[in-house]
Amino acid sequence: MPASRTARSTILASLLPLAAALICMPGRLPGWTGIVVVFSPDDAVEGRPIRFVVPDDDWQRAQQHGGRIAVLVERRAQADRPG
Repeated sequence: MPASRTARSTILASLLPLAAALICMPGRLPGWTGIVVVFSPDDAVEGRPIRFVVPDDDWQRAQQHGGRIAVLVERRAQADRPG
């Protein structure tokens, strides 16, 4: 999961699919965001908030679905802004 640090100390990671999701249910599982939802109730890794950078169409889909996954994703253009 490639990640970068920002001044706000939020971890920004590219959303990568899980291998099992590609084989069993392509396009239906949320990849690493699902792991964070299941295993990190505070949406953080080592005490730092984590957000996944996704293309606009994935961001739109997450917002329509709602829930914690919608909070965990940021539009690629939004993540590129400083601060």
